[in-house]
Amino acid sequence: MNRSYKTFICCVCLLASISMLSGCSDWLDLKPENDLTEEEFWQNQNQASAALAGVYTSMRANVRYYYAWGEMRGGFVDPGVSTADNDEGKWRKAMTKIIEQKDYNPANLAFYWGGLYRTIKNVNNLIAHMPQVLANDASFSELEANTYLAEAKFVRALMYFYLVRTFHKVPLVTDPYISDDSDFFVPQSPTSEVMKLIYEDLKFAERYCRDGFEEVEFSKGRATKGAVRALLADVYLWEDRYDDCLQAIQRLEESGAYGLIAKEEWRTNFYPGNTNESIFEIQFDAEMDQAGSLSRDIGQSAIFRFSEQYMLLTNEIEEADVRGDYGTFIKDDEILTPLKYFAGEIKKSSNGPAIIVIPDPNYIIYRYADILLLKAEALAESNKLAEAWRALNRVRTRAGAVPFPVLDNNKDEFYSRYMDERTFELAFEGKRWFDLLRLAKRNDFEKKDLVINILVQGLKASEQQLMRNRLANTLGFYLPIKESEIRNNPSLEQNPYYGNRQ
Repeated sequence: MNRSYKTFICCVCLLASISMLSGCSDWLDLKPENDLTEEEFWQNQNQASAALAGVYTSMRANVRYYYAWGEMRGGFVDPGVSTADNDEGKWRKAMTKIIEQKDYNPANLAFYWGGLYRTIKNVNNLIAHMPQVLANDASFSELEANTYLAEAKFVRALMYFYLVRTFHKVPLVTDPYISDDSDFFVPQSPTSEVMKLIYEDLKFAERYCRDGFEEVEFSKGRATKGAVRALLADVYLWEDRYDDCLQAIQRLEESGAYGLIAKEEWRTNFYPGNTNESIFEIQFDAEMDQAGSLSRDIGQSAIFRFSEQYMLLTNEIEEADVRGDYGTFIKDDEILTPLKYFAGEIKKSSNGPAIIVIPDPNYIIYRYADILLLKAEALAESNKLAEAWRALNRVRTRAGAVPFPVLDNNKDEFYSRYMDERTFELAFEGKRWFDLLRLAKRNDFEKKDLVINILVQGLKASEQQLMRNRLANTLGFYLPIKESEIRNNPSLEQNPYYGNRQ
């Protein structure tokens, strides 16, 4: 990894009282400033850079939540078999409660949102203090300050988008916690207000974010116009704004900065990462003690392993499709060994495959194949089915699979193929549950029963009924607020579906 990126993301000093990090390199040349007070800190561009680095660092610390929230309810993962009494063991037990026992007790550690709000706090602090930095550093231009703010606002929008999709109504915090006068007991806001801030942040970010950086790790690991447009497309589709979604994707495509990589290179999306297909991915580097958790979270003896439902679906993956055996997984006697986010080099031998486990895979938030599939969905909902099939087939044929016939009718057939294609291309990338929920909630949960039928496939009869009962109430599609959050903030109200279950 490029040295300047290592320094940007892995800042070297904790700054007292404000929980920000700083570092030093050719790009960010700072001295240790542990003794600075908050007012003394916000004096120059370098300190604003350190604060922005702190935003990214705190965002990286939440990867396990992004992944769990996107996968644990989607039917394709089971809890691993590890019984270790450590952090991974606690997470496995938490996943067992949710996935196997369908127990959504609000005490579960998977329902903790504090890490995302810590990132939001860091963004709010940077926004609040930027005028002070500009006043104190004459060499720091307003335009460059806006590029910093644009990156930070992109991150804040991303955090809130995870929160509203996962918990529905959440507190909307835009003020920094910098004095005893700060309001620490913020109630939940209507989802419409949170979405309004997301749009405002992304509009600002698209205007002021850079097109890219000289270092590939910066262009893929920091907010760029492409990353903003990818998030905008996702947000617009979530809210059924299909024309806006397609326009955001058109702006992304017109930049010429992204494309599908060759079939033979598909696995390089995950190792070593930062391919031409990548739009935004969270960077890790084991040499800088940034090992992350993905390679420990996925596997037979880890937190998540493949479910029987997913294994059954893999039988539909064509032999020539790179996303099957030796692509997403290695299949041996119905045991699937994960490769995505787990394995680097794979060597075949007479004794079977030898997998070199990587300790620091990047976590992909958006890549172009994902955006092409979102484009297909928006086209289908715009009644442009022939175009939707063609967008779907671009991803499918890149993988080596036979393209589907291009039809201009039968939306149900399209969605059946589309959901499978999302599964094959994006399996275990933290997308599954959000795809299902987006489909279910459209037109006032018109397709709720269709999604429930997808989720109960492969479950025992008793588990099927439990799942149907829980999701009959649409509030059951969202997670409960962790009970400790409610104790700490009496202004919060539990999701009514879980209100009497603490």
